[in-house]
Order: sequence, then structure tokens, then C-alpha cells
Amino acid sequence: MKVFQDDGESLGWTEAGPGDVVTIPGGVRHAIRNPGSTAAACVLITEDTLYRFLRELAARIGRGAEVPVPSEDVMRKLFEVAAQYGYWIGSPVENAAIGIKLG
Repeated sequence: MKVFQDDGESLGWTEAGPGDVVTIPGGVRHAIRNPGSTAAACVLITEDTLYRFLRELAARIGRGAEVPVPSEDVMRKLFEVAAQYGYWIGSPVENAAIGIKLG
């Protein structure tokens, strides 16, 4: 798994493996991705607001099923819900600058 952080002074991707702990301070722009083909699990310890945000967006995917490419409707909902919670979501240009393509 890789974690990207931009704290205004330094930025970049950090590798995180089994047993690693990554701390992301509040207000720091960040991204998490799994560039490999093996499933990865991540345990988040966070405030209840982020938990509610993630639960609102969650969708069940059957065991062994491929994760679908997000549709326009799914992406629209992501941006709408993020705005409701006051969360920043990188633009396509910002994401592309760090190697992320959504949709």
C-alpha cells in the first residue's frame, strides 16, 4: 500500500506494509492506494465524522469480485458527500499530478 501526504512543506509517497503505522495529521491532504493486484486491508483510527462519511459512501462487493471502475454517478456522489462533510477531494488534475486516475 502507498500513502501520499502533502503537509505544505514536503510531499510524496510512502510505502506501508503489514504491521506499519502511518499517521496523517488533521488537515493534511493525503491519498491512499494499493497499486498491486493483491487485496490489501487498512485499519483506520479516526474521528466519528470520517467514519460516517465513509459509511455513507460504502458499497458491498462480493468476495472474489473485481472492484468496479467508479461510474459518473458514484463519482458525483463522492464529491457531493465530501462537500457536505467539508472534505477536500483532489481534482482530476491534482490526482493526475501524483499518479492517480479515478474513473
